Amino acid sequence: MALVRHAREAEIGEICDFLTTHMDPSLNKDRFRNLFTYPWMAGKPNLGFVLEVDGRIAGFLSTIYGDREVNGRMERFCNLSSWCVLPEHRNHSLSLLSAAHREGDFVFTNLTSRPAVEKISLALRYQVLDTYKLFAFPGTHPWTLFRFPWPKLLSRPEQIQPLLAPRHQQFLRDHLGTRCRHILLCRGKRYCYIIWIRRVKKSIPFCELLFVSDPELLRDHFELVKLAICLRGMAFLLAVDERLLGRRMPLLYPYRRVTLFKASRAGRMDIDNLYSELALL
Repeated sequence: MALVRHAREAEIGEICDFLTTHMDPSLNKDRFRNLFTYPWMAGKPNLGFVLEVDGRIAGFLSTIYGDREVNGRMERFCNLSSWCVLPEHRNHSLSLLSAAHREGDFVFTNLTSRPAVEKISLALRYQVLDTYKLFAFPGTHPWTLFRFPWPKLLSRPEQIQPLLAPRHQQFLRDHLGTRCRHILLCRGKRYCYIIWIRRVKKSIPFCELLFVSDPELLRDHFELVKLAICLRGMAFLLAVDERLLGRRMPLLYPYRRVTLFKASRAGRMDIDNLYSELALL
């Protein structure tokens, strides 16, 4: 008999083994454990959903929650991740998603959807966040090195935090216990706070921007920031979702990677990639 239920704390290790074995062998169980132990919410609504068949785990859907301010009010975000069901039980896959939706009228996001998940999500009235992830190589935007006045870059959290607005200070504190890294671009009284992470896909390392507070200022000094991040991340590629950049710049390589959201009280530009699996895995 198939049963969908909340994941239990006592079975986190077993779920991590399940995901490493059946979803992504390149991630060890300690990395998957981050889905359950993320630092920004002590009282988590739940730890995700398990599909249990005859007393054994046959599927899992991770739910990563975060409370965010949208248009002056607090909204609960739920990032859906690591949706994995054994092939012989795929007919129960939607039961996991339905269980997550029943938890509340949240801002649901899926930032790593596969084509099959994309079709299912669009049928369930999800909307597209971005169709492409944009990749940039170092050295391809040299004209942005000559925008004056010359800005200052800071990368140490203890230097950055005092200069941030309270909302951005909270973002920094919440992500200090993750693999995320931080950089602050300062020009006069204006700043652009960037949270980024180093990732590896198919043995190719790259750095990805998860949050950009001032896209226009980033575009003005894009090459400088790109070089600084790629040097720190020991990578030759920088990735960013188009909505985070504000508008597409020339000489960026678009890679089709559809991201999705479903929300009744938030729009596409209210959503970044913080408080999600991208900050954890």
